[in-house]
Amino acid sequence: MYLAMGLLQGGTGLLLSNAWIVGLVPVTWLVIYVIAIRHEEAYLEEKFGTSDGAYRDSARRWR
Repeated sequence: MYLAMGLLQGGTGLLLSNAWIVGLVPVTWLVIYVIAIRHEEAYLEEKFGTSDGAYRDSARRWR
Protein backbone atom coordinates (compact mmCIF):
# COMPACT_ATOMS: atom_id res chain seq x y z
CA MET A 1 0.00 0.00 0.00
CA TYR A 2 2.75 2.44 0.92
CA LEU A 3 4.82 1.50 -2.12
CA ALA A 4 1.77 2.05 -4.33
CA MET A 5 1.26 5.52 -2.85
CA GLY A 6 4.78 6.53 -3.84
CA LEU A 7 4.44 5.01 -7.29
CA LEU A 8 1.15 6.82 -7.79
CA GLN A 9 2.79 10.09 -6.79
CA GLY A 10 5.70 9.46 -9.17
CA GLY A 11 3.38 8.51 -12.02
CA THR A 12 1.26 11.60 -11.46
CA GLY A 13 4.39 13.75 -11.52
CA LEU A 14 5.50 12.15 -14.78
CA LEU A 15 2.06 12.62 -16.37
CA LEU A 16 2.03 16.26 -15.33
CA SER A 17 5.69 16.73 -16.31
CA ASN A 18 6.35 18.10 -12.84
CA ALA A 19 9.84 17.37 -11.53
CA TRP A 20 8.94 18.57 -8.02
CA ILE A 21 6.30 15.89 -7.58
CA VAL A 22 8.64 13.17 -8.84
CA GLY A 23 11.57 14.50 -6.81
CA LEU A 24 9.58 14.43 -3.59
CA VAL A 25 8.77 10.69 -3.82
CA PRO A 26 11.72 9.74 -1.54
CA VAL A 27 10.59 12.39 0.96
CA THR A 28 7.08 10.92 0.87
CA TRP A 29 8.44 7.44 1.58
CA LEU A 30 10.56 8.78 4.44
CA VAL A 31 7.55 10.51 5.99
CA ILE A 32 5.46 7.35 5.60
CA TYR A 33 8.22 5.34 7.29
CA VAL A 34 8.51 7.75 10.21
CA ILE A 35 4.78 8.30 10.71
CA ALA A 36 3.31 4.89 9.94
CA ILE A 37 5.67 1.97 9.33
CA ARG A 38 7.84 2.35 12.45
CA HIS A 39 4.79 2.51 14.69
CA GLU A 40 3.05 -0.38 12.95
CA GLU A 41 6.12 -2.60 13.29
CA ALA A 42 6.51 -1.72 16.97
CA TYR A 43 2.83 -2.47 17.59
CA LEU A 44 3.00 -5.82 15.79
CA GLU A 45 6.14 -6.82 17.63
CA GLU A 46 4.50 -5.97 20.94
CA LYS A 47 1.32 -7.84 20.03
CA PHE A 48 2.83 -10.98 18.44
CA GLY A 49 6.31 -11.09 20.00
CA THR A 50 8.91 -13.36 18.47
CA SER A 51 6.57 -14.77 15.81
CA ASP A 52 6.31 -11.31 14.22
CA GLY A 53 10.09 -10.96 14.21
CA ALA A 54 10.44 -14.34 12.52
CA TYR A 55 7.87 -13.33 9.92
CA ARG A 56 9.61 -10.02 9.19
CA ASP A 57 12.93 -11.83 8.78
CA SER A 58 11.40 -14.16 6.18
CA ALA A 59 9.32 -11.59 4.25
CA ARG A 60 10.44 -8.84 1.90
CA ARG A 61 9.60 -5.31 3.03
CA TRP A 62 8.62 -3.56 -0.22
CA ARG A 63 6.59 -6.22 -1.97
